[in-house]
Amino acid sequence: MFAGAGGGSGTTTYAENIGVMAATRIYSTAVYWVAAATALLLSLCPKFGELIATIPAGVLGGAGTVLYGMIGLLGARIWIENRVDFGNSVNLLTAAVALIAGIANFTFANGNIGGITVGAFAAIIIYHIMRWIAKRCGTFGDDLTASPASVGADGLEQADPDQ
Repeated sequence: MFAGAGGGSGTTTYAENIGVMAATRIYSTAVYWVAAATALLLSLCPKFGELIATIPAGVLGGAGTVLYGMIGLLGARIWIENRVDFGNSVNLLTAAVALIAGIANFTFANGNIGGITVGAFAAIIIYHIMRWIAKRCGTFGDDLTASPASVGADGLEQADPDQ
């Protein structure tokens, strides 16, 4: 809000905050209000800006790598906790495209919509399209982990005769 009011571009830090919450295990909104107020006050101090500028780029890059890696893994943890079946090609394709669209910061030509937004819309649209196609083809719920020998002509997994 302050960046936009001062003529700068709008900024958000929700993804970074999720990574910090995961790293520190502090989930209190009161703590983040205090941190925001402190950051705002420190941003008005040029000496503090000079101090931040002395941090080597490699250190900031490493911290950013850890932070964004944690954000990605938190998403994977949500999938694991909810037992998403990635043996199902509909789920696998949906997650793969949405994940890369978000990570690679895919952006529409006008530059106004990108990254997480494109990934989220890709997930919603691809899931429903792939689910529709799979139901029409009779392959919904196919198991990519099944060996080709265990799948019959009808596309269904066959029982192992040795068991």
